[in-house]
Amino acid sequence: MFGGVKVEVAQDWFASVALGLEASDVDARKFSANGPRFHAGLGLKREIGATSVGATVSAGFGSFDIERLVTTPEGEVVHTGDPNLSWFSAMAHLSHTFALGERAYVRPQLDAGILYLHQSGYREQQGDLYGLTVGPINHTVGVINPSIEFGSSFTTGGMPVEGSIKAGLLAFVGEKDWSSTLRLNGLPEDGPSYTITDKRQRVFGTLGASLKVGLTENASFELGGSALFNGDQQQFSGGARLSVRF
Repeated sequence: MFGGVKVEVAQDWFASVALGLEASDVDARKFSANGPRFHAGLGLKREIGATSVGATVSAGFGSFDIERLVTTPEGEVVHTGDPNLSWFSAMAHLSHTFALGERAYVRPQLDAGILYLHQSGYREQQGDLYGLTVGPINHTVGVINPSIEFGSSFTTGGMPVEGSIKAGLLAFVGEKDWSSTLRLNGLPEDGPSYTITDKRQRVFGTLGASLKVGLTENASFELGGSALFNGDQQQFSGGARLSVRF
């Protein structure tokens, strides 16, 4: 669930605030995690004719309950953990809209910034020798996202409709992989440990599409979907938004 407000604070200057709350549920072989995540963001944008320049800052946190099924000589045991997750990002935006006739446009744009992620360390419970003590994760990476958007507007059933499609690249700059140190609970605190590293891809393709229908003079309804992909990973998302102008 997400909501926000956008206000023109001066001529051609716009400020925005957004809040979000979502529930996450991950289920994999012998592993599951679920919990809430909260997001908040602030934005400032300046429109100079057909050019738009802006910046946003956003942050969030989440708390998760993790279950891991471990096969031991005594049988299968469920280990639980409760790590906390927090993140911060700062992004800059630049775009320019070129008119293609009276109802269509093309808009190249560039977004770039930095993302910081922190996950707290935690100790798996259940008192089993095969449980893990997981070290904290701290990860900072740069983000570059060039894209191009095509859009058009038309009228159907007496209602104005705006449609758009967007394609681009998402690239991570700097240290793209993150790592954490693990130790078995059955070993002493100064005993051996090992490090796991999540190897991340550096470049992804992005695709998106949206359709917005004007319900009244001050209200509109929008449906959208997006995809993030490369040769090894694919992620899909969709959403709906109701906007009311006061």
